[in-house]
Amino acid sequence: LEVKELNVHTKLTDLWTIQQLSSFQDDIGASTVLVTHDRIGVGDYTLAVNDFKPQLYYKVQSVRAARNIYVLPFSSDVWVSLWSLLLAITVALTFILGSETRLPQLVDEQQTPRLTVLREAHINLLWVPFEHNSVSVVSRLDTLESTPTSNYINRYAGIRNKITENQQQPVWDMSEVLLVTIGAIGQQGCSRDPVTSAARILFITVFVLAVLMYTAYSASVISIMSSTGPATKTLQGILHGGTKMGLALQDTHYYHTYFKIVDDTQKRAHFLCSCGLGTLKILSDELGARDWSEIPFVELIDRLTTRFAPRPNETVHCHLFTRRRQQIWESIDVFATDLRRIADGCGFGGEVVMEKMLRNQFVCGLIDTQLQQQFFIKPDLTFKIAIEAAKAA
Repeated sequence: LEVKELNVHTKLTDLWTIQQLSSFQDDIGASTVLVTHDRIGVGDYTLAVNDFKPQLYYKVQSVRAARNIYVLPFSSDVWVSLWSLLLAITVALTFILGSETRLPQLVDEQQTPRLTVLREAHINLLWVPFEHNSVSVVSRLDTLESTPTSNYINRYAGIRNKITENQQQPVWDMSEVLLVTIGAIGQQGCSRDPVTSAARILFITVFVLAVLMYTAYSASVISIMSSTGPATKTLQGILHGGTKMGLALQDTHYYHTYFKIVDDTQKRAHFLCSCGLGTLKILSDELGARDWSEIPFVELIDRLTTRFAPRPNETVHCHLFTRRRQQIWESIDVFATDLRRIADGCGFGGEVVMEKMLRNQFVCGLIDTQLQQQFFIKPDLTFKIAIEAAKAA
């Protein structure tokens, strides 16, 4: 026994498994095959060994599915990048501002002479220690005011005051820099001004980026809050909405027509094999202990239609239809489409009556009173003509 291809489709001959079996190119094929009337006589079928489980995926809008819309303006990668940039700027500012605080003290220490002033009664001694040929020399001044050395004393006093000011200057720590950076993002500014060019450039960069980010974030939040909501937010809402499940049930009839399945037994067998375990459980609860082989296919469809797509309440829909008015932000097309959607559940009893009711409610619900008065005096007005005239106005 030779294995030619492991896939359902053979690339060499461009044939599927059923085609290879029907053309006698292969003797045995293994694949999941949907048995129809034209495939029954191709060969002998055994039970499928593949676990086939059809699933319906419903993509929910991220705007309405999230519990907190304030995290939606940016993706997860953007949020991580922003917080990483915030920490990096905090560390850089801490290093730069720390160097900025220590720099004047180091300069003053290098420029300050080692002076010591001693006062004894009426004699002022100025000790200027220095070494010359390994001998210490000390100058004694009886009158400081009359000697040029007083300039050194005055200079020493000014330098000492400057050193005192530098010692009183607060030091930037990381927690304070982090608060300043977060304040920039929150548009709060800074209570202390940097001195060095590097710190100033980094501060300006932080504030510019913060303004741009805040503008983009605010615009995104406003756009999200002003967006219209979908008709439903969950898969269960689709099933109870009466439209998606109805289309799925109609698709079953189209499938039977396409593959020429006319026998009620085959229709029921095909439907029960492809509907899934969840639908089978619902049918089991609905039908109880009845034998499924004796239940007509139409009854199965009616049971599911009643459960998932029930007939709308005409009284409620008529109430919604008569109270429907065009909103300020609604276009003519949106208003007309929603009117037709509501009218489908009112049970007006015919296309002619439906068109008249749609025309009347459309004209009465227009927000433009001048256009409304024009429609009141226009003869032979139809729903379609009213829509075209309102769009052209």
